[in-house]
Amino acid sequence: MGYETSIISKKGAESLNALILDVKYGEGALYKEINRARELAQYLVDVGNHLGIQTAAALSRMDNPIGRCVGNSLEVIESIECLKGKGPKDLEELVTCLGSHLLHMCRKAESLKAGEKAIKDVLKDGSALAKFQAMLVAQGVTTDKAKDLCQGKEVLTRAKKQEELKAQAGGVVQAIHSLPVAEVLHELGAGRNQPDQPINWSVGIELLKTVGDKINKGDPWIRIHFEDPPLSEKQTSRLQTSLVIALSVFSWLDQFYFSSQETSSFLLG
Repeated sequence: MGYETSIISKKGAESLNALILDVKYGEGALYKEINRARELAQYLVDVGNHLGIQTAAALSRMDNPIGRCVGNSLEVIESIECLKGKGPKDLEELVTCLGSHLLHMCRKAESLKAGEKAIKDVLKDGSALAKFQAMLVAQGVTTDKAKDLCQGKEVLTRAKKQEELKAQAGGVVQAIHSLPVAEVLHELGAGRNQPDQPINWSVGIELLKTVGDKINKGDPWIRIHFEDPPLSEKQTSRLQTSLVIALSVFSWLDQFYFSSQETSSFLLG
């Protein structure tokens, strides 16, 4: 677990007094089984506390993509929408959950409920977005470019080609498997295998339907943003098989694992 320890060590170098980690498990995560993810979470929490950082870890499922976008530029754009209070419900719930616990850990909120309200308030009143814009400038982004990005102007590169796939059956979206989506985007240039390989920041997908949505046969459910190489028939088929249509819906967030001197683990309903 040297890589994970390195992450915690870097946080320690920042002189943090509290840290919360989102540890994923499931099809699209490093660990597929929750027990393995729990072991990792406990290990990271122990290392963080040993460094003098009050540390907690959430366990959240990664079987389905979180939010509506996957891919470098598209995820940044979606994150900015979330900072405006206009993000996808599941993404906002995750941000609110993690943020409320962190505020409570830092004694900036008297209760988790108060922490949730504080997070929701800054997402709605624009102060979260303003803070993000200031952080960009502090890290070397020009004031004008940071402002344009946060105002939704075309700062990030957009892919030249887009293609929508249509549902092959009707019903309710039960799942959108993360792994084939990630693999196809990797092949299209959104990722790399070697450090010196280029990344196409514009490659990604938008989910036009997500878990729990009703869907009719022939409805567009995904939009792929790509350039070269083009989308192949095999890749199209793999994306189609990632969509599972049935009559039931599963929760994406199973458990919040919290470990510190004051509290023990607990479940979220």
